[in-house]
Amino acid sequence: MLARLYFYLLIITLYSKTIFSADSRQPMQLAYDREKGTLTYKQGTPAQFDIFCESLLAYNPVVKLTISQVYFLDKKIVAFATNLSRQHGTSLKSLMVCNNGLTHTSIITLLSYLPQLEELDVSNNILSLSFDSATQMLKNEPNETLQPLAPAIAHLKKLYMNECSLTGDQVGWIAEFLKTNTKLEVLSLIKNNIGVNDGTISMLNLIHAADTEGNPLKVLDLSFNHAQKPPSYTAKRKDLKVIV
Repeated sequence: MLARLYFYLLIITLYSKTIFSADSRQPMQLAYDREKGTLTYKQGTPAQFDIFCESLLAYNPVVKLTISQVYFLDKKIVAFATNLSRQHGTSLKSLMVCNNGLTHTSIITLLSYLPQLEELDVSNNILSLSFDSATQMLKNEPNETLQPLAPAIAHLKKLYMNECSLTGDQVGWIAEFLKTNTKLEVLSLIKNNIGVNDGTISMLNLIHAADTEGNPLKVLDLSFNHAQKPPSYTAKRKDLKVIV
C-alpha cells in the first residue's frame, strides 16, 4: 500500500513538470514542506488532481493545505473531502481553497467532513452562485439560501471570505450567526459588495452583532466594500478590532 502511494507521488511529480492543463495551459504546481506541515496544489488537470487526492497519505503531517485554481473542484468536492478527512482528518487545521469556482453548497459539504478545522479561506469564490437545473443557468442566491453556511462554519476560529461578490442583501445570515458566535475570532469580508446601494446598514448590522459582551470575535474586516460613506463606529469591546 505504501509503495503504491509513493508510486503515485512519483507520477504526480513528473506530471507537474511535463503536463499542462487543458483549461489553463499552465503546469500543475505542487509543493510540500514537511517541517511546517504545509502542502500546496495549484492548477493541473482532473486526472492529476485525482492522483493527488489518492496520494495524500504520502504527505505527513499536513497542518495547512492550499488548493487554488482548480476550477473543477466543485465537481470533485465529495471525493476530495472524503480523502482529506480519512488521511488528515485530525491533523489538518488550516484549509485555503481560494479561486476554485466553489459555491456555498460545496463549502458546506467540505466542512461537514472536517469538524476539526480551525481556519478556512474561501476567498475569490462566488459563493452566492448556484446552478439552476430548471433554467440551465447560474443564478445569484438570496440571503436565505446561504443560511445553511451558518452551522457549517460554527467550529471555525478564522474565516476569510474576501472577494466573494457578497452583497448587503446576502450577509444577513452572517449577522445572525455572529449574535450567537462561540468560537470565531477572525472574520474577513474584504472587497465584497456589501456597501453597494447604501448597504452601510448591512455593514452596521454585522458590526453591532459582533460587538456584544462575551463574543469571541476579535477582528472584523469590512474594508473595500464599495460603501459611499463607510460607517463610523467605535467598538464598545476593547478586544474587538473593526476595520471599515
